[in-house]
Amino acid sequence: MKELWDVLDKDGKITGRTMERGWMKSGDFHLIINVWIKNTKGEYLIAKRTDNKRWLNLWGCTIGSAITGDDSLTTALKETNEELGITFISENGELFKKIIHYVDDDKDRGEFIDVWLFT
Repeated sequence: MKELWDVLDKDGKITGRTMERGWMKSGDFHLIINVWIKNTKGEYLIAKRTDNKRWLNLWGCTIGSAITGDDSLTTALKETNEELGITFISENGELFKKIIHYVDDDKDRGEFIDVWLFT
């Protein structure tokens, strides 16, 4: 089954269109989340990426793309559960930062990256 994303405009608003994963054209943006997990000692949990995905075997935070219909928080909760088997409640999360990443330095297409911090 192909993964579908909501297409966002340059201001991060949903356009009503969808795209298949990886098929961005000029004017297309989509939502990605990063989840950082901190314990009560101030230590951060990182995980080793699988060897069959992009950036194989690297260590880092949980990353995922929002699929059609999912907002930022829903995606953060879902990806954390899928990748780490950890279930958080939304009240333990904080939208820490929003970043825009342009694909290939093309200011007309890219990704809105929402960075979440869960304690």
